[in-house]
Amino acid sequence: MKTRYALLAGSIAVLTAVSVVSATSAPAPKVTGAGQTLEGTTGAGDTIAFVAQDTDGDAGNAARGQVQYVDREDGTQTVQHGLIDCLLYEGENSARFAGTWKGGGTFEIAVTDNGQGANAEEDLIGVFPMAEPDCMNDDGPSDDAATALARGNVQVH
Repeated sequence: MKTRYALLAGSIAVLTAVSVVSATSAPAPKVTGAGQTLEGTTGAGDTIAFVAQDTDGDAGNAARGQVQYVDREDGTQTVQHGLIDCLLYEGENSARFAGTWKGGGTFEIAVTDNGQGANAEEDLIGVFPMAEPDCMNDDGPSDDAATALARGNVQVH
């Protein structure tokens, strides 16, 4: 009889430990997206794909991730790949992340997730050059200019 109670108590302890580990090891917050802006009404604009994930649980510091950005300007096309250094949440549906382009230079990207579905507004995105990739919204008024992501989706998780 004591053996059954010991086994039952041991089983409850294991289940409790598994529940605590599951609750504390939830995935870190992240921002994902991909899409294209429009030039005029129908022309192909810049294209972007990214994933940025918080790595330290602190709202706005260390992050990891990647971004691919195709800048189409004046009939030319420049493809850039970058690594993400920081992620800052600016509300329920907006965030900014920053990092370094693999070919040199730094960037900051600001996004707004306006929902999914036919009735949702278009998501917004802005890609800005930076002196330092610090995720702070203190680089001047042009830092807040964003463009509608007409083809694609941004998700602030």
